[in-house]
Amino acid sequence: MARLPNPGSDDNVWGDVLNDFLLQSHKTGGGLKDDIVGATQIQDNSISAGKLQTDAVTTIKIQNDAVTTAKIVDDAVTTAKIATTNNPGNGNYLSYNGSAMTWATPSGGAGPQIFVQSTDPGVSAQDGDIWIDTSA
Repeated sequence: MARLPNPGSDDNVWGDVLNDFLLQSHKTGGGLKDDIVGATQIQDNSISAGKLQTDAVTTIKIQNDAVTTAKIVDDAVTTAKIATTNNPGNGNYLSYNGSAMTWATPSGGAGPQIFVQSTDPGVSAQDGDIWIDTSA
């Protein structure tokens, strides 16, 4: 088993003992071997977004309910980034039909309106669809 040299007891072999120890986790050029650092070696909250490779984090790697509105920068989510079954039209609101997000056309009279829709009577307005028409 690899070990660090013992001062005074590894005469004439201390360099070999040290190299054997270092080669357990390092390449011969001095860099870390591939896959040598895992999740258990990384301290929580120690890697910032600036240190991640582009496209390194995918939806497969994100834990359910890990991304909340508090963690999303204002104006970061655009209409083009919302997965829907159709394209938005002028005055449409975003709705969930039980299986997918879809853009829907509101019904109502003229003037600014607030429309709240939920398919479950026990669901609060914040969990339903909210549409604000300010076009009038």
